[in-house]
Amino acid sequence: MSMAARTRGGDERWDRGLGTGGSGLGLGDRGQRALRRDDVAYEMTVGLLVEDQARYAQYRSEMLPLLEEVGGAFRYDFIVARVLQSENGTEINRAFVLRFPDQSGKERFFADPRYLEIRRRWFEPAVGAMVTIAEYRTDSPALSRST
Repeated sequence: MSMAARTRGGDERWDRGLGTGGSGLGLGDRGQRALRRDDVAYEMTVGLLVEDQARYAQYRSEMLPLLEEVGGAFRYDFIVARVLQSENGTEINRAFVLRFPDQSGKERFFADPRYLEIRRRWFEPAVGAMVTIAEYRTDSPALSRST
């Protein structure tokens, strides 16, 4: 049984993505193709200090199609009100978990020249600090795009 099914009391509709706008990852109703479970995924947890919300929103809007191209998605996304402890003292006001089908998908995404241009134009002027909290392979099945 998947984590989604366990967290929703075994409701398989939730596991199939019906409880999250149809995408399976809480991506809303943006017409994404169905996602399926297959390989072990690669995830990263990131914290940011977003200083310009409008520019950051534009960054997210432009980078999302590239993220989806490699089978990636935001699993969780939080606006942080208060940080109680920070290993390196970095202040953050945004935290999220990114999931990729595998580590090479993550590497392809961050090396894509289109992504690098979007990052330069929108992310860099909008974000004052970034900390990678963790990167890891999951023991749960990855979510990847079906054909």
